[in-house]
Amino acid sequence: MANGKAVQAPLIRRITSWMLAVLILSYVGFQVYRANTEMIQTETAGWISTADSFTADGVFIRKETVITADYTGELGYEINDGGHVAKNGVVAQIYPQGSPVDIEDQIEALDNEMESLQNLLNIRGNFAADPGQLDQNAEKQLIQLLQGFHSDKAEEITSSRRELLYTLNEKQILTGTITDFSARIAELQEQKAALQAKAVASTGTVRSPEAGYFTRQVDGYEKAYSYEKAEDLTVEQLQAAPQADAVGETEVGRVVTEYGWYFACVVDADTAAKLKGTTNVELEMSFSTSQSIPAQVAAVNQQGFDQDAVVVFYSDYMNESVINARYATVTVNRGQYTGVQVNQKAVHFSDIEETVEKEDGTTEVVSHENVQGVYVMESGKLKFVQIFPLLTIDGYVICDVSLSDAEKERLYTDRTIELYDEVVVGGSDLYDGRVIS
Repeated sequence: MANGKAVQAPLIRRITSWMLAVLILSYVGFQVYRANTEMIQTETAGWISTADSFTADGVFIRKETVITADYTGELGYEINDGGHVAKNGVVAQIYPQGSPVDIEDQIEALDNEMESLQNLLNIRGNFAADPGQLDQNAEKQLIQLLQGFHSDKAEEITSSRRELLYTLNEKQILTGTITDFSARIAELQEQKAALQAKAVASTGTVRSPEAGYFTRQVDGYEKAYSYEKAEDLTVEQLQAAPQADAVGETEVGRVVTEYGWYFACVVDADTAAKLKGTTNVELEMSFSTSQSIPAQVAAVNQQGFDQDAVVVFYSDYMNESVINARYATVTVNRGQYTGVQVNQKAVHFSDIEETVEKEDGTTEVVSHENVQGVYVMESGKLKFVQIFPLLTIDGYVICDVSLSDAEKERLYTDRTIELYDEVVVGGSDLYDGRVIS
């Protein structure tokens, strides 16, 4: 038995030594694996389309003249807000006190409806419209009508209502629901005759002293800021409380004599820095449902690079909402950016050596310093790829992937970032070609 135990002892030691060696190798292998994998964190590059925009409170500055009239009675305006008037053109009729002033507008609306109905009767045998298409048209026109009510635009409401009514009547004729509008036309003719009987001759007119865009709204701030000095406004001037002129019954409207207008607002230093390199923007008005308004950055006035600034935008686009706006909240869009987005933490700067072929057929190595790019995982290795940033927003960089010819000339790696790249956002000892097991 003693000899048996003696034989087993060396065997046990060999097994123990072998197991210990396996554990050591496993530990070393684990540490190597951990160093190559666990310390590398990646994110998948995704696609994004976004606007670079900000919201600001500001003031509209226009070159405008207040129209005054010393009159007795009622005013019937001839031009809608935002409409164009010639110099010495009539903007309103004066009627005796208590007289209806909108009879001519009502008669014009009746004439338009009768004309539409008569046109439908004249072409009822030649319809080629599709009822489904008419339903779609009616839906769009209804939305436009609701938008007109929302923005209180009289001209848009009238136009949208007329178009919607025409489409609905067209469908009734097409489907055979109605075949004759004679009764409705006769009713409208009676209403017109009744209105004509009530009509009262005007006793005078109100004329515009200048040509331009007219509005009946006067707020007293027409001279608060100089139109000629709008591009020189300072933060102190814009933040000071403006003085308003008194507005009474004799101020019956105003005319904007210059097509172009300014919108001035105060922005922070970071926003000012961005706008100094911007020429064209789009303005979206919180009070308007219309499309964005194109504008230019006319001035960025700043005392110091780290201080607030006055930004002055210029545009010659005019409508009813713009002409009646004074103090407003506006969204400024610098542009729409589309590309691949990567985490800002993934961006690195690296020196790149590029082999360039010369005209004589020989090659030379050209060094490019501080090339901006990211590391991506490719075939088990790290690969440094150059990026062309468009915009940095909320901690992410939007990168251009549709490179221009000029950008392609400045591409010093064999490719740029691509959609679905596994981008390294964390890790140490990063370099091009590093093997990741």
